Amino acid sequence: MSMSTPAAPDPHHRLPANGPLSRPALEAPARAAMPTSRLAGWLLLAVPAIVFLAEPFFVDHGAVGRSTSFRDAPLALFVGLAALRIVTSQGRQLIAPVVAGAAGAGLLLSAILAPHDHVGVTVTEAVCGVFTIILAVVAGMSSD
Repeated sequence: MSMSTPAAPDPHHRLPANGPLSRPALEAPARAAMPTSRLAGWLLLAVPAIVFLAEPFFVDHGAVGRSTSFRDAPLALFVGLAALRIVTSQGRQLIAPVVAGAAGAGLLLSAILAPHDHVGVTVTEAVCGVFTIILAVVAGMSSD
């Protein structure tokens, strides 16, 4: 058996004028997908927004409420700043995901160990902490 070269395309064969098999669609460059780390960074930006928007509804004005606010606000700010660094920078990031993951771990530990006036604060801290840790790992492992 001899291997023959493939036949040249028939010049009279016509592709459809439009649609996914049209000549412009086939010759167009592939669109680049959004890098995974940037997507994780954009999602991480939701964490400070959730923490700061939920705080007035769940935090009392007593000593426990103030300590909860003083503990959560800096952690949420660190998550937000790390997220901005992930979103705006090019290439692989290592320090920003570590900072975000550490702040997420702080939120999770705060939910588990610290006293709270309202169960909503505990749930908000725990969910935001776990969400932050997962997204920080995704951003750190991304090679984009």
